[in-house]
Formats: sequence, C-alpha cells, structure tokens
Amino acid sequence: MKDYELKGYNSQQLRQIEDGLNNGVDITGYVDPRFDWMQMEQIKLGLMEDLDVSIYADASIPASQMEHIREKRKIESGRTEIQEHEIKQTRIRSWAWRFRLAAILLFIAIVGFYGWHYYSLLTQPLFIEFTEPEVTIEYGQTFLPSKYIKDYTETDNVELVMPESMKMDAIGDQTMIYQIKNGYKTETFELTVHIVDTQAPVITLNTHDVTLTKGEEVFAAKAYIVNASDNVDGDITDQIHIDVKDDQIEQTVVYSARDSSGNESTEKLELHWKDPPEPEVVYIETPVYINESTSTGSGAMESTIVNENNHGTQNYMFADGYDLDSGYSACAAAMSAIGQGTCIPLTNDQGLYIGYQLNY
Repeated sequence: MKDYELKGYNSQQLRQIEDGLNNGVDITGYVDPRFDWMQMEQIKLGLMEDLDVSIYADASIPASQMEHIREKRKIESGRTEIQEHEIKQTRIRSWAWRFRLAAILLFIAIVGFYGWHYYSLLTQPLFIEFTEPEVTIEYGQTFLPSKYIKDYTETDNVELVMPESMKMDAIGDQTMIYQIKNGYKTETFELTVHIVDTQAPVITLNTHDVTLTKGEEVFAAKAYIVNASDNVDGDITDQIHIDVKDDQIEQTVVYSARDSSGNESTEKLELHWKDPPEPEVVYIETPVYINESTSTGSGAMESTIVNENNHGTQNYMFADGYDLDSGYSACAAAMSAIGQGTCIPLTNDQGLYIGYQLNY
C-alpha cells in the first residue's frame, strides 16, 4: 500500500485497492490512476462477482454507467441471491467506511477549529498604552483611571479591568493596577501616580494697616493674626514667622508660613507711628515771701517781706513707672506744692516721649 500511496493514489482509491486485496481480487484490472475511486469500486465489485469487467473497464465510462453495465451483466450471468447478499454487504461496508471517514474528518475539523481558536487567543497581543508612564495629581483631587488610557486591545473578546476612582488624600506615590483579559490569559500593567501638594498655606490677618501713637501704644505683632491654615497640615498658626523692625517710623511687617511640602505664603501689614499730642504746659508763678527784720534808729525791729525764688529740677520718668498721664499729674502736683515751676516733656534720640521734668 505504501508503494501505491507513493504513486499518487488518494485515500479513497487506496481504500478500493486495499479492499480488493483483502477480498482476493486481482486488482490489476482496476489499479490505474486514470480511474477515480468510484470507477475502481465498480470494477472491483465486478471482479468479486466473477464478471467480465473488460466490457466496461474504460476510464471514459462514468461510474454510474459502469454500475448499470455491471448490474446487467450480473443478471445475465445468473448470479444467486447469496451473491447479491454479498454484494450488498460490500456496499454496506463501503458506505460504513465513508461514514467513518466523514466522522473522522468532522472531528478533525472541530478539533482544528477549537484548537486554532485557543491558539489564537493564547497568542493574541494584549496591551494598554498610557498617556504617560507616570502621572502627577494634586493632593485632594480625584483619580479617574480611564483618563490616563491612550489605547488598548479593544476587541469583542477582550475585557479591560481598571482600578476604582479614588480621592488622593495622602502625599506620596501609589501604583495603580490595570488588567486586560481575553478569557484565556491576563496581562497586568502598572501606572505610577505621584500625589503632590503645591498649594501654599493661607494666612488671615484682621487688618493690613495699623497706625499707633509713639510712646502711648505698643505694637504686638501676633495680635493681628486670625489664623493660618493649610490644605494638608491644617492649622499652622503657631508656625507663623514674623519679620518686623522696631526702629522705623513707617514699616512693613511680613508674616510668613511654610507647610510640610515646602509651600510658603506671606501676608503684609503696614505699620505707621504717629507722635502723641503736645502735652499742655502749665506755668505757675507764685511769689515766695520771706519775713526779714531790720533795726530802726530808735532800736525797734522792722519786718520786710522779700520775694525769694528758689530754683531746681525734678524728673518723672516712664521708666520709673509713670506714663503720659500719671507723669504729668505727678509733675503738676509737685509744681503746685512748690508754688511755681514748669512741667516739660522729655524725649529720647528717636523722638519718643520718656517722661516729664519739673523746672522751678
């Protein structure tokens, strides 16, 4: 059979040759590549029936006509019913073989179809292309996973599984997991998300312009702070830094705050100093009379009233506990007790009032 196969006979022709050999038929009567397998079958059946097949063993005669001639020759030869039965059995075996062959071919087709389907899914390229390999999101914003997909394997059999949307409430890096599936395999892709804080703290002051009186009022920088808040760190009022110089008449006070991410903000307060009103100077001149006795020519003593002005100074300094009002009151009281004098306000080199001086 191997030799016949090498000569180019197909499987159905080989089947007729093998069947003839199994039944002891002289196959040389029909083993000819010019015959198709159905013609070979008719010649084989004729030989098995001991018919003279030479009258129809011609490649130009169709198999159906060969069968008609064979049947006619069989009748003419007076074959018995047993021979007819054997012929029928041969036909049944032939059709059974055809059915088995068809079943085998159908099985091979089904296995091939599903095998190819499985193979195609296993080798199917699955990919996800992101808009960028790493993304940066501001603290407090919401991560939307579909926003960062540029392209992916999009077919009917593919399922894309994305992470859930979430609010970014922690500074740092997070890894988002994406998956793409086709029923037979799963590919996983990672997207790195950097959560950052770029918002500076907010400093709130109760005013941005203050005018104070020199010598009477004191500038307390913290008194003008309402609060300082940050979107991540919360209340950072106690972290406010104040930059102010006390040797200027017109000055800008700078309040600054920095959060844990290094974001810094500033607020300014314009500070003005004004001079206090000129204190009222009261002059009191009360003559001081001294009773002096002199001797007259008759030996009697004569009294003479002499106006004698005593001179001196006395200070009432703010450093000693006096202020603008109490210092002046003490100076005026002493001046009244003496009976004369002048209360003069005293200033330092910067022009600030530091006390009063009584001159008498």
